[in-house]
Amino acid sequence: MRARAGRTAPCPCPPAYWPSSGNRAGPAAVVSYALGALLIAVIGLAMAEMATARPEPGSFGAAAGRYLGEWAGYVSRWCYWAASVIALGGEVVAAGAYLQYWWPQTSLSVFVALVALAIIVINLLSVRAFGRAEVVFSTLKVTALIAFILIGLVLVLFGAPGRAATGWGNLTEHGGFLPNGLESIWLSMAIVMFAFVGVEVIPIAAAEAENPRRSVRTAMRALVARLGLFYVIAVGLIVTLNAWTDVASAKGLTASPFVKACDAVGLPAAAGIMNAVILVAALSTGNAQLYGAGRLVHSLAVDRLAPRFLARTTLRGVPLAATLVSTFGLVLAIYLAQTGVADIFTKLASIAIFSVMVT
Repeated sequence: MRARAGRTAPCPCPPAYWPSSGNRAGPAAVVSYALGALLIAVIGLAMAEMATARPEPGSFGAAAGRYLGEWAGYVSRWCYWAASVIALGGEVVAAGAYLQYWWPQTSLSVFVALVALAIIVINLLSVRAFGRAEVVFSTLKVTALIAFILIGLVLVLFGAPGRAATGWGNLTEHGGFLPNGLESIWLSMAIVMFAFVGVEVIPIAAAEAENPRRSVRTAMRALVARLGLFYVIAVGLIVTLNAWTDVASAKGLTASPFVKACDAVGLPAAAGIMNAVILVAALSTGNAQLYGAGRLVHSLAVDRLAPRFLARTTLRGVPLAATLVSTFGLVLAIYLAQTGVADIFTKLASIAIFSVMVT
């Protein structure tokens, strides 16, 4: 079943990886995000051009195989699959932890299993179901990020009742704008680029879009513009509203700069609201990761670079076997949550970063 998949434009999470990048770069993390936005614009628009010129299962991986040789197509697709599968596990663990905020007595493994089941069901229905879910998820995320930017600008420029305007002092105090030197901008780029993962789902969906030439280009341009604008402004506001040393060492949801901004203007239940937003962000990212992983391993099977049974699809056009194989990360996440491994999300994300950079 062909659907307007190109219009879904999955939007990666808000800069949830700020503490890791901020630990190294300080206020200059905003430079890292600006460079990341520039790089992802080049990569994303190039992928969109390739996808619209020849929309096919496998997207950038199939193009790599055609123009750089079979080995390149093999490695790029399997590396992307590995990154997506591991990152998928990390996202469902994160979503489970966010649900524990409201029900702390419930085991993390229970929530991880429920989130995993929901993501699997959405992806096994049809590409239309995936697209509709992403429209809802992305709308909520973008709305929340715009609200944060507006609140942040008011706090920086005008302040709030009982709170003076923050001003721009935090950008140069506490060791300066670049407290750890120019090298810190480069070292933080790995975390920053991982935060941008998700744009590749648009060209992957080109093969199932009604009008890939129009929808994929439009969706990719809009997404690149949103990421570049929203991420840079949001991170800039984070390091302006708070001392970077406080943000980098903060723990827990109530220490989030997003929550602090809501509290400053008297917004009730700020922590709960932001918890719901980042829960939606994790669901969206996990949903997109499973979609992309399933389509890439399916294309490998079509090109005889993976077991042939993975090339089969349902009557709705869903690569059932490939999608189910790609749930390995979900099974791994449930196992790790059940066994009580410490800091699961960070471990899974760290493994995924390597495969992302190779791809």
